[in-house]
Amino acid sequence: MNRNAMLIGLALAAVAAGMVASSGSGDAPTSSKEPGEMAEQIKAMGAKLGLDEHWQVFLVAAALGESGFDTNRGLGRMHGAPPWADMTMRTSEANAAQQSWDRNHLLFAGCGHPEEHYTFGTGGLWGQIPSSALFAFRATPAMCTSPWSVFDPWAALIMLVDSLKRSMHNRKDKFLLSPTWGNLRVSMRAPSLMGKPEELERQRTGHKKLGDRLVELGYPRSFVDEHVTPLPPDFDPATALEWA
Repeated sequence: MNRNAMLIGLALAAVAAGMVASSGSGDAPTSSKEPGEMAEQIKAMGAKLGLDEHWQVFLVAAALGESGFDTNRGLGRMHGAPPWADMTMRTSEANAAQQSWDRNHLLFAGCGHPEEHYTFGTGGLWGQIPSSALFAFRATPAMCTSPWSVFDPWAALIMLVDSLKRSMHNRKDKFLLSPTWGNLRVSMRAPSLMGKPEELERQRTGHKKLGDRLVELGYPRSFVDEHVTPLPPDFDPATALEWA
């Protein structure tokens, strides 16, 4: 079975197994890796994707900030989330996922996944919204990958990198105001906020923002203000999905 088929089957397998969502039941899968091991896994995945060390550091710091390296972490509501997800109720995240679905739902016509699997909120290492993240696979069969693939580290990495690439391209004027890792981190909050001095300062010095996370990981805070390095010119999300 190729990876795309496996990811599409995640939802069906969970439903068929009759799994009950409970973070404390012992039934839900949990990350077996220590934080240091997960950081190394993220770096290894980045290298496999052809990303340089700077991108790897950024992705590790962003994952620490978004999920604490917990692959099962989610924000939103339990309805529609994977039964094994460790969900924290957050209405704003569920609302954002619903708004994304309302904008993009025609792209997923015929995929066969319930709407609530796209609209529960955000999840995975980088806290991604399913219908936004899956746009990485636009115009390919991989568009119908399970919405729960945001919890899969490899798929989530690919989708995030594509999202960041689009932010740099589609909001080029805002990105070029400060073509730095700090500004790229701002784009993960909202691309419309890119380039705003107050947002850049938050990433530089704000509590538990990018600068703090870098220091926590043993990297210099000054990385926030370093320029983003180029992505591999042949980066193709749908093709990369099959590599794992």
